[in-house]
Amino acid sequence: LCKELNPTSILYAFEPHPNTFKRLEEVSKQHRFTPINAALDKTSGSAVLFDYAAQDGSSHASLYKEVITDFHQSQASSIETKTWSLDDFIKDNGIEKVHLLKIDTEGNEYPVLQGASQAIKDHKIEIIQFEFSQLNIANRNFLKDFYDLLPDYNFYRLFPGALYHLGKYDAAKYEIFLFQNIVAVSKKTLI
Repeated sequence: LCKELNPTSILYAFEPHPNTFKRLEEVSKQHRFTPINAALDKTSGSAVLFDYAAQDGSSHASLYKEVITDFHQSQASSIETKTWSLDDFIKDNGIEKVHLLKIDTEGNEYPVLQGASQAIKDHKIEIIQFEFSQLNIANRNFLKDFYDLLPDYNFYRLFPGALYHLGKYDAAKYEIFLFQNIVAVSKKTLI
């Protein structure tokens, strides 16, 4: 969709699971984006990726074993994967501006943003879309943590065809551990 709206956009898609990455590579040829076989995380290096023992490349694979064992009530398998912090990736690839950062990492959204702390501080990331759900319990993160990490952003809840402005943080209204997509827009960006 991004390529349809802006054919000259440069897109990177990170996928840590080797089997899912093979499928991503095939799709990338058709839609002209760059697939990267790594997980985004707080730091660059390596980590263990957990998936269903009975599957090999599910959409629930996570860096948190609890996502598979506790939340999805299944046996987990593990595989070593490369990790990359966004700050390192941005620096290593000479990226000046990230217009949209979409994060769906099965509970690892907050560490991904911690790995982009310099880019956030330097106002290099305009819009961040991330999932917030019960999977954030695995790493003990509240929506308040995201507000604190992104003080120069306005927060919205994403609905089909609309954004709902969340405004000032309110624990009673915002700590909802149901599947939801949150959009954080830099206060320097007009939407």
